[in-house]
Amino acid sequence: MKFRTRLMLGLVFVLCLNSCGDKEKEVTTLYLVRHAEKDLNDTTNNPPLTAIGYERAERLALELKDITFDGVYSTNLQRTENTVLPLAKKQNLEINHYPYYQWHELLDSLKITYQKNYLIGGHGDNLLEMMDYLKARRPQPSLGTHEYDNIFKLSISIDSSWVDVIKY
Repeated sequence: MKFRTRLMLGLVFVLCLNSCGDKEKEVTTLYLVRHAEKDLNDTTNNPPLTAIGYERAERLALELKDITFDGVYSTNLQRTENTVLPLAKKQNLEINHYPYYQWHELLDSLKITYQKNYLIGGHGDNLLEMMDYLKARRPQPSLGTHEYDNIFKLSISIDSSWVDVIKY
């Protein structure tokens, strides 16, 4: 009986290890970032980044330098594109554009590409909605007007989604 119990426990352990390994292979990771600091004196709908914003964009590339990305996405607004540009250049990736409020199709296509990493540049009013759409729990209820230092690491598996926050 003692041998049988140990054998059964060993089998359960091996099965658990195998299923955990499989789930890890099935994860897609989206790194969601809000554009860096924009020029608040520019009253157009497409203001550029400030000098501090450009510095933050470089820090973003440095923070994520050890991750191999399979794609970089941004809205076509210059502040968002310039936030992800340093990382895209360092990894020789094109920046793919998505419409500001029409990101659902993009997320639907990315979430089924397992073992991939994507950087998505967005805005204070669409990043948290993306988490909601992918059924991940928001790490905070809203983004502050001047909150630019979060990388939301959104991991998606077949049966769940979760978010980790990286400050940079």
